[in-house]
Amino acid sequence: MYKKLLFLVLMVVLVFSQISYAFDMKPTAEINKMYYYLNHSQIHKFSCEVSTDLFEQMKEQIYPNLSNKDKKEIDRIKFYLTFKDQQLVFKASRYPKFSSEQMNKGMNQVIDGTDKMSVGFFKLWNGMILEPLFDEAKKYDFSENETGYTAAYKELDNNVQLSFDKDYILQKMIYGSEKQNFTLIPGFTPTNDGLLISKIDMDLGNGMMKEHMEIEYQEIKNIYLPESVKVKVNMFQTEQNVVLKFFNYKLN
Repeated sequence: MYKKLLFLVLMVVLVFSQISYAFDMKPTAEINKMYYYLNHSQIHKFSCEVSTDLFEQMKEQIYPNLSNKDKKEIDRIKFYLTFKDQQLVFKASRYPKFSSEQMNKGMNQVIDGTDKMSVGFFKLWNGMILEPLFDEAKKYDFSENETGYTAAYKELDNNVQLSFDKDYILQKMIYGSEKQNFTLIPGFTPTNDGLLISKIDMDLGNGMMKEHMEIEYQEIKNIYLPESVKVKVNMFQTEQNVVLKFFNYKLN
């Protein structure tokens, strides 16, 4: 009887020690402080100019064959991005009206592509910079494994899982729903204000589309803002490389 009771006590102690160990991690507020993010008091809105090497390459190819009128038309094109009231808006200074309808169509495709890439990148960047990693209003399920910790939560119809190493460095983010799976692997650069997102690898649809981004920054009014992003997209065994540049920022 004594041995059975001792065994039961040991089992209870073991179970409770495992439970406390599984949740023996830093508070989420402390983990948030490890990462660079901007709260809304620091940046309410911004605007900047955008350039892309796709546009510059196309311009270089067609420029020698353009009439003087069309050269003036293409030289007037500039791209702008504005963030205000949590909304991103891309705008071209003008949609060109060339002598050739085919040229108009090709240029408009480049402009629309620049729109989608610029807004798409900043939406992703905003999600990791303008909000802390952990939202104190959300409910997370934490667990521990051999390599670190995981935090799982629900976002609309998506099951989201954050994976950390033992030092609380984010290793992977997985978004899953019935319609699609999305995996994001971040890379960070240390700064005096925390870890700054500087690299992103994404896998959409179990390898159907893969995307790699490398972000360079500029410091404006003590705020790190993207200066350029190199994007490599692999889709349907085709690779596309694009460089986006952001400049002439105006804040708040």
